[in-house]
Amino acid sequence: MFFVDQKYFVFVDEASGDATGKLNLHYLLTDGDTNMDAANGIIRTNYKPGSNVMIQCFGSQKLDLTQQKGFYSLAYRKKTARPNFVFSTDKKDAQTVRFVTVIFPEKEVGSVKAYAKIVSASDKAMKVEVEINGTKKLLEWNL
Repeated sequence: MFFVDQKYFVFVDEASGDATGKLNLHYLLTDGDTNMDAANGIIRTNYKPGSNVMIQCFGSQKLDLTQQKGFYSLAYRKKTARPNFVFSTDKKDAQTVRFVTVIFPEKEVGSVKAYAKIVSASDKAMKVEVEINGTKKLLEWNL
């Protein structure tokens, strides 16, 4: 995880090993109005001004974004619906699959344009390029 310029977060999730099957990355949000742009892998909240977030996921292979039922409970046997978004892909072989997710708090809904990709990755190091509203950053970690 990277916290960039004390403004936004970049998460890198990876699934490695011989196991195959469907990989799902879930984001359950608080109840309220949300917008999903499945074609571009973007989730945006549409809460009161100043309290919104943009979540966009990029993968080492094609990702699908869907919305499923989500719930929370504050009292026994009482459930309340909340948005549950799922980024998914198929892992078909031993090749490592990676998700890069940008989570950006935003004051105005739709104000952030993001792009991210993994430049290089190994067991000991990773480089991720992130572009937010035209400004590029190279993020990296080494063990």
